[in-house]
Amino acid sequence: MDKVQSFFITSATIIGVAGVSLTLLLYFFQNKILYLPGTPNRLPSENEKGYRNPGESKLTYDDVVIKTADGVKLHGWLVKMADSTKRPTLVY
Repeated sequence: MDKVQSFFITSATIIGVAGVSLTLLLYFFQNKILYLPGTPNRLPSENEKGYRNPGESKLTYDDVVIKTADGVKLHGWLVKMADSTKRPTLVY
């Protein structure tokens, strides 16, 4: 076997072992690498000052409540641009 064949066989073996090792690590530790944010269930009035509503950042806003088909009420704020003809309001 010449040096070129030996190099390719060695490289393929290393890449294969690394791929299998990475796959096994991901499989066995998949629960530890998930992002699970700790979102506290609290009212906006319980937030720190500056994070209670957009008015604390000197933004004009409207309170919006949307009632879903299953009866759940979703609360949000609609912040409009001062001149919405140049920059439209994006709702998502």
